[in-house]
Amino acid sequence: TAAGPGLSPRIADTIRGVAGVSAVTPVARTQVLAISTTQKEPDVEAFSAQGITPAGLNATMNLGVTSGSMAGLVGDTVALSRSAAAALGVSVGQTAQLHLGDGTAVTPRVVAIYDNGLGYGDVTLPNATVIDHTTSRLDADILVRAAPGANAAVGKALDAALSGDPGVTVSGRDAFTAAQAGTLASQSDASLILDGILLAYIMIAVVNSLVMATAARASEFNLLRLIGVTRGQVRGMMRRETGIVVTAAIVIGTLAAVPPLVSVSVGVKGSPLPDVPPLEYLAIVAVVIAFGWVSIMVPASLAMRSRPAVAAGRE
Repeated sequence: TAAGPGLSPRIADTIRGVAGVSAVTPVARTQVLAISTTQKEPDVEAFSAQGITPAGLNATMNLGVTSGSMAGLVGDTVALSRSAAAALGVSVGQTAQLHLGDGTAVTPRVVAIYDNGLGYGDVTLPNATVIDHTTSRLDADILVRAAPGANAAVGKALDAALSGDPGVTVSGRDAFTAAQAGTLASQSDASLILDGILLAYIMIAVVNSLVMATAARASEFNLLRLIGVTRGQVRGMMRRETGIVVTAAIVIGTLAAVPPLVSVSVGVKGSPLPDVPPLEYLAIVAVVIAFGWVSIMVPASLAMRSRPAVAAGRE
């Protein structure tokens, strides 16, 4: 990995010359725009992309190829994740319409479809193609596989071979994975903050609507009390109404979340059964119940504070 903008392509050549290294895969990263023709009108979608070399790829990267072969990833070719291939409506042997990082339009032939697009990228191109069409013309990472039993010796040899390249760090699989996880966690935290702000506005709007609707029924509550209905009976009626409202919100919200969760699960892991943490789901249900209860029962109780005759006289 590099502490700066990236790694020069020559570093990969240097690593290949280190004794004990069995496979080297330089990885360049970019974004591409792809034109989908699955609809009546062409649609443009953005995908994360990587540029790699196919030699020794099976030893350094597990893309989970389901059709075709990554060995043919040279020249004007591309490999796509299963979800990207479905979105673009292409399969092995067909061509995809892409715009590279610098805007260059290309129509590479699809040579492979793979499952593990998450974390790697939905579009995989030859390393030279990505390098030639990015501003930095640098690799983001270089994956290295040592020969069996040579890990320690290769690590020392790499440190020595790359000592003249400042900012280049040699790290093991665990450290590399932890760094990638940290980057994804930072991106996830930013998304959670934005989602939290959006949910806060939605909750404020819902609570405000429930409070105003309940407060507007003050005359109804007072009329019920004037004809002999007790406060406890009115509260019991409102508790049942609250239960209906909250139950409907939970059921409708759950059903509304099912289609996107199923589609994401199919795209990511190939199964229609999404992974929903039970505790998180129960926490969401508890929040819905709490907000619904407070938004209806509190204003209902406040509306019955005055004596019914006095309240009715204010109308």
